[in-house]
Amino acid sequence: MGFKTKLLDFVHYGGWILLPGKLYSRQPAEIRPFCIVVDALSPEGLTKALRKAKEPWPDPSGVNDRLRERAFRAMDLAFGYA
Repeated sequence: MGFKTKLLDFVHYGGWILLPGKLYSRQPAEIRPFCIVVDALSPEGLTKALRKAKEPWPDPSGVNDRLRERAFRAMDLAFGYA
């Protein structure tokens, strides 16, 4: 159960990913358009997140392919093929 089985599947089925800013900054660029940063300590945090969730859904086509390409590039570099 890795990254793909959780966040990427959530994106594939049209779910927004709610997470704190610290975790948002650690997400791949391909996933960030589907994330909503929530300030759990702020009373307005959830209200802002719900407002953001009403915005148009970003196009998820190609996200999996771009992440796969990124992973293969990293493996090529790690194993000295790049």
